Amino acid sequence: MILAIETSSDYLSVALADDGVVLSEIASPDARTHAERLVPTIHRLLADADHKVANLDAIAVSLGPGSYTGLRIGLSTAKGYSMAHDIPLIGVSMFEGLAAGSKPEGITCLVLSPARKDEWFGGIVRDSVSFEEPVSSGIVKLDEIIDRACDLPGPVQIITTNLQKMSPILDKMPPEIDVVELQPRARFISHVASRRLNEKVFSSLHDLEPDYGREYQAGVASNIFQKLNAGMNKD
Repeated sequence: MILAIETSSDYLSVALADDGVVLSEIASPDARTHAERLVPTIHRLLADADHKVANLDAIAVSLGPGSYTGLRIGLSTAKGYSMAHDIPLIGVSMFEGLAAGSKPEGITCLVLSPARKDEWFGGIVRDSVSFEEPVSSGIVKLDEIIDRACDLPGPVQIITTNLQKMSPILDKMPPEIDVVELQPRARFISHVASRRLNEKVFSSLHDLEPDYGREYQAGVASNIFQKLNAGMNKD
């Protein structure tokens, strides 16, 4: 049994999953109350399922990028439960979670979430089913999205957390590129975590840190498309 926690956006959500099947989820859209509502929401979820924290097989938590405060609340809560009950921890990027939520088999996913001004946090998930390849991530500007998506190995799907902010370029989007809008949810995190639990791939309690996206905005992270192309050229 996995407890999944997602607090990277305005939506607070927690879910219980067993063997890849989501048993229950509670979600509410109010980022201002994440701190006061997360633990009571977890207790409610477990009580409704007649389950105890100590009996969990793993705790999965979103690592972002996303809300600075939300990510800190989610990860600190997950670490607290992990330490108190000696439960393995599984960190999952927001990019992986949204790709898992879309479930496009055999499709390269470009996952986008607004950063600042006309910049977007972007993550490329090349295998949304097995997640055997690492996620390449970085910053992409709004006016670069179409060209960059067309450069990816097809078929390609764009997953965005804010379709409205992409509206200036949607009428120019090639018809072969599918665009969908999804919000980060705990149920999506649980899909990725279930596979890692089966493979016994866990995160280090002490080394696990949230991805605030600061390094992207500071220009430290290299361009996601340069990373991907470099990897493809090695094949």
